[in-house]
Parts: sequence; C-alpha cells; structure tokens
Amino acid sequence: MAKPNKTSRLVIAGTPVEVSHEVVALDTLRLDPRNPRIRLQLKVKGRKNGPTQEELLALIREQPGYDRLQQQIRMEGGIYDPLIVRNDGQVVEGNTRLAALTVLSKTPGGPKKWSSVPITRLPAGVSEKVIQLQMAGYHVGGKTKWRAAAKADQIYRLIHEERASPEEVQAATGMAPNEVQKHMDAYEYLVNEVIPEVTNASAERTQEILESKFSHALVLMSTKKLDSVRQDKGKRKTLAKLIANDQIKGLQVRQVHLVLDEPRARVELQRNGFVAAKEVLRKADPCADSKMLKDISKLTETLGNLGRSDLELFAGHSKARDALQSLVQAAEDVLVMAKREKKRGD
Repeated sequence: MAKPNKTSRLVIAGTPVEVSHEVVALDTLRLDPRNPRIRLQLKVKGRKNGPTQEELLALIREQPGYDRLQQQIRMEGGIYDPLIVRNDGQVVEGNTRLAALTVLSKTPGGPKKWSSVPITRLPAGVSEKVIQLQMAGYHVGGKTKWRAAAKADQIYRLIHEERASPEEVQAATGMAPNEVQKHMDAYEYLVNEVIPEVTNASAERTQEILESKFSHALVLMSTKKLDSVRQDKGKRKTLAKLIANDQIKGLQVRQVHLVLDEPRARVELQRNGFVAAKEVLRKADPCADSKMLKDISKLTETLGNLGRSDLELFAGHSKARDALQSLVQAAEDVLVMAKREKKRGD
C-alpha cells in the first residue's frame, strides 16, 4: 500500500472520519460488485457466485455512458476527483472511472501513462451503512444522479440490507418518507413481478426493462386512482405482462384501471394493446374516456346530494334559481340536438 500523502477529516453521512489522500497503482484497487448498477446487471443475469474482476469490468463497459467517459478521461489525460475506496482497496465511488483507466492502461503506451490513480482511502472502522448512505447522498439526492432503477436499488439495499431507517434514507437523499416507500415498492414490482414475465429474454433485455420501465412501476405505486390495480393480484399480473412485453406506455398506465375494470376492454388489452382496448372501452362506456361526460356525471351526483342549506340557497335567491334553470335549459337543448343527429345518422 502506498504511503499517504496527507490526511484530513471528512463528515460522511453525519459521521466524522479520518481519510488519507494517496496516489496508488491501479492494480491495488478492486471494482465493487455491490455497486447498484453492477448489482442490477448481476441480478438480471442470475449470477449467484461472486463475479471476477474481469467480469465486473465487462459489465461496466456495457453501461450507457461508459464510452463517453473513457474518451473524456483519455482526452483530459486523467481524472480530477479522486476515487473513494474502502480501507482494503475496494472502490466505493468511481467504479466506472477505474474501469476506464484500467482499459486505457492496456493500450499502447498505457502502462506508463495510466498506471496510477489518486484516491481518498477510508479508515477501516467505517460501517457499510454509513458508506452506502453517503453514496445515496451522491447519486440519489446529489448532482451526479444514477438512473432511476439504480437509485431504487440503492434505497432498497439501505433499508433491507444495511438496516438504515427511513429517516436516515430521507436525510441522505432529501426524499420524503412516502417517496422512499414508493420507490422501493416500484423496484420490488419490477424485479419480482414484471421481469419474471419476460419470456426467454437476454440479460440486456431485462436490464433495459429495469432501466426504462421504472417510471411505469412508479406510476402504479404513486397514483391514487390505481389502488384497485395495486390491490388485485390478477390485475397486477396483467399489467406486469403488458409492461414486460412493451404493450403499454408510461402515460397509459395512469388509465389502465379503466380498461381492466371493463371485461371486454381487458380482453382486447391483452390481445391488441392499450389503444385497441380504449376503443372498446369508449364504445362500452363513453363516460370512461370523456372529460365532458365525467364532469356531467359529477354535477349530476352533486345535485342529487344537495343538503338543506343548498336548497335554501336556491329558495332564497333568484340568481341561484336562474343559474339552475339555465342549466336545465342547456341540457334540454343538447338532448334535442343529439336526437336530431341520431335521426340523420339513421
């Protein structure tokens, strides 16, 4: 291990620690298989045994943005921010940068130019929970944000593996407690219910689902109108299949309860997708897809539930009665015009 150039005290997730600042050889450092983006890829590949460093390097090189980062490091001649590593040399922050430097070190002239890297080494006594809370601060609530699925994986790990409290996660990420819970619920839905519906998919495909469909799952867990879908195993499974097979878009998830509640539309949804199902729904129940008819239904319900004070308003004020009479007249006029249109169509 190289001798530290200097030491300093940092506060990591509320805990003061003494760190050392060093320049070390690349081959003294190790990639971290617990990094959220790597964890996701290992999970979808079904890996149970620990991956080798070469396998981790290959996984990182498949990540979106890797090629651009490697090119940037090569053009700039190095990295500005030191890697943050555990006391034993395993990288906490900067796995992608270490991967890029490792690849560059194997190019012609690379061993001389890219053989060492600046690091900030953590002391041996720092708990893993503290480290992961700090990573959540960097990449969930900070400026350099991970993709949505990786952020959710980090939250899941903190609560279920590191036993962090919702309050600690909230403090690290800036997320409200209910937002933390929704992200965990969405992540579990993708991993446990959507991904199993992918038939003979490659690891790349399942990784793509985790990354690109997280918003679909988050809409399901965040939208009040979708309570009936969340609470029904059959509806959850139907939606999971649709998401897994690219049969529904994120915005359409917000209206999926309307389709799933109508039997014929539900069948059409599974056969031909959301657009076809909405057409069946429109024919079966025009109110379901018309804001105007929904407004009329709400007004009708309101009038049917008038209380004594409301009736006294109409009884005591001519303007109130005039407004109600205008409504009645407008409704009658629309009915007359609708009947004329129907006769023309017949």
